[in-house]
Order: sequence, then structure tokens, then C-alpha cells
Amino acid sequence: MKPITTASCIVHLPAIIALACAGAAIIQPAAVALTTYTWAGAPGGATWDTTATNWSGGTDPWNSTNGPNDIASINGGTINVSGNVYASGILFTGVTQNGISTLILSGTNSSFLGTFTLTQGTLQFNSTSAFGGGGGDTVNVSAGGAVVLNGATDISSLVGRVTTTSTGAIALNVNSSTAIDFNAAGLTAASLGASGGTRTYSGTLTPAGSTYRLGGAVGTLTLTTSPLAGDNSLVVNGTTAGTSAVDIAVANTYTGTTTLNGGTLILSVAETPARPAR
Repeated sequence: MKPITTASCIVHLPAIIALACAGAAIIQPAAVALTTYTWAGAPGGATWDTTATNWSGGTDPWNSTNGPNDIASINGGTINVSGNVYASGILFTGVTQNGISTLILSGTNSSFLGTFTLTQGTLQFNSTSAFGGGGGDTVNVSAGGAVVLNGATDISSLVGRVTTTSTGAIALNVNSSTAIDFNAAGLTAASLGASGGTRTYSGTLTPAGSTYRLGGAVGTLTLTTSPLAGDNSLVVNGTTAGTSAVDIAVANTYTGTTTLNGGTLILSVAETPARPAR
């Protein structure tokens, strides 16, 4: 979560706020009414069907027009949605007491015109058809969450769908050498990560806001071939649960600072600049 800035101090959340700032006020946004559906199936996942007997709070969260719908997994497993989504919005809360949850969408969701909001966990689209029919920025990813386009070496279509206010990760779940441009998409706070194991990225990454942002998903992202360069800084993010790592296996020439917000940073090449932020 971004820090809350006041005239006299900066407060990072979550934090103990008592005595933080004299006269400071923290304003919380108004709550959004949600229809909540909770996954009650066995850990390890199952496939959604028209009976939806594994859902409590409702019988059919996907075809309801009374969204946005709040999809919360309580088992830390995987929810596979093979049917088409018609709800007006999906909010997925994917980290629970039993670990990280994954929501997989594989239907043709052309009738879905709402927004996918991921607070934590992993949201996986099995094809671009699962994005929905609304076009534009329709996927909002918060810090601690990761969004994946399954099996894609070119994730430019997914990058173009992520909102510019996103602070989570856009993750590869296969190796890739295709150029990724966060600057053109206006993604000044999102990061490039890896999902489901170790993924090698050997393409050219264009940062936004003079900062390379890496990590933030459950997996290890290994950078090879193309160096981080220019008058840019590096920020490495972690996750709220699970293990996130970034392995820099190429000599880099960027001249900015290196900030580790979480996870693990592996410097496999000694020439990588070492200017930690103070």
C-alpha cells in the first residue's frame, strides 16, 4: 500500500498509527456494497459449474448481474472458472489463513464489461478472450497480488489491460524474450514478476517513472541478456505470503538506487550496481 502523506509526516500502512502525527487526519474511502461468495470446496481447487454447490452466500457468482461480486477463497486453493463470466465486476481476495489462492478464468467473457479487482493472490487469464469485452484498463492489481496471462511469452496485451493505479505484479509463468514497455502503459507502480516457479526474462524491459520494478509474485524472476540501464533506479517487491525472488544474472549499468521492499534479491553478477537507498 502506498504511504499516506500529510503535511508533517508519512505514515506507512499497515502500521501502528497512534502518536504518529499531531493533527494529522487519515480519510478512508467509502465502502462499496458487494455480494460476497465464499469458496467452500476442498483445498486444491475444483472446476466451477452451473450448480455451484461449492459456493456459500449464493448459487452463481459468475452469472449474477448484481455485481460487483466479492470472490473470497478460504482454503488457499485454486478456483477454476471454465464458464463465461457475466457479472458486472469481480473482486478477488486471494490470500487466506491457508495460503495463497488462485482464480483462473478460461471462458469467453465478451459479455463481461466490468472490472477485475485483485487485492491479493493470483488472477490467471487462460487467454485474451477471458479479459472481458469492455476493453481498456479493466484489471486493477493491488500490492501483494499478481495477474498472469497463462503460457504467454508476449504479455503486452495483459500489460495494456492493467490500470495505471495498480501496485501489484504482472507475472510471467513461462520464459520470455519479448519486449515489455511499462512506460507506454503508464504503469509507474506495478512490477514485473514470475509465477509458479523460476521464469527467465531475456527481453528488453522499459521502465516507467525512471524506476525498474521487479518481483511481487510467488516465483523467481531471472533476468538475463538485456541489462537494466540508464539513469534509472531498481525497486524489488515481495508478497504477503509465499516466496518472491529476483535473480539479476546480467551485468547492469543503471545509475540509480537499489531498494528492496520485500522478497529476495539475488545478484549473480558482481558488476551490478550496489547503491542501496538510504
